[in-house]
Amino acid sequence: MRLAEVTMDDISKEQQYIMQKHEIGVNDETLAMFRALDAIKKDCQPYLQSVDYQPFTQYSLYRGITALSTPLPLHILKDVRLAARKPKDTSVYLNGFINDYFETYYGEPFRQSVFVTSSQSEASTYGALYLIFPTGDFTFLWSPEWEDLYNATAQHELKPESPDPHHSRKLELKFIDNVLSTYTTKDFKRAILSKHEIMIRSKSYHGISMNFQSVRSPSYTTGYQEYLTL
Repeated sequence: MRLAEVTMDDISKEQQYIMQKHEIGVNDETLAMFRALDAIKKDCQPYLQSVDYQPFTQYSLYRGITALSTPLPLHILKDVRLAARKPKDTSVYLNGFINDYFETYYGEPFRQSVFVTSSQSEASTYGALYLIFPTGDFTFLWSPEWEDLYNATAQHELKPESPDPHHSRKLELKFIDNVLSTYTTKDFKRAILSKHEIMIRSKSYHGISMNFQSVRSPSYTTGYQEYLTL
């Protein structure tokens, strides 16, 4: 439906209420935003509840995303790769070692997750900046002590082969004690506020591009956030 054909009869009463209360203009961008919000309301209730319905303000999560079409879509829905895959930034040995530990002690191979952070500057180094909404039931893992697992592993010498297996095991135990044992599946809101990397396992996630003015406007986002509670 083109904007010229849209009337207030085409907009729900809830949307009309939010638009009037927060002075949100009726245009292609805001209408697309409300369609995205409807999908998020339908798919992301466990996440919205866990952040007290404040995903645009107090508890925002971001991800930098590449390989998107141009111009950037305002709204995306992407599957999370939960199956094992070849790691991009760590060795196969180290990735397997970490995943085995996570699965043993935290119940899931959290290296197969969507990686997010509340730091816009950090997320934007990986691609186009998107606000992230995990769908359905989800689990998470983070460390109060380490901002990023990649940087933590870079500070520890772990190699798949060593002339001294005893020395290799000592390095593994040190890595577990210093890094992996600090991870936790608790305090989700604290994890967001820390601006540390969070690994989230869910079937998929919705993303809202931060490249659009109506998404960056505080008055508009306050309205969008209220709409999610209606």
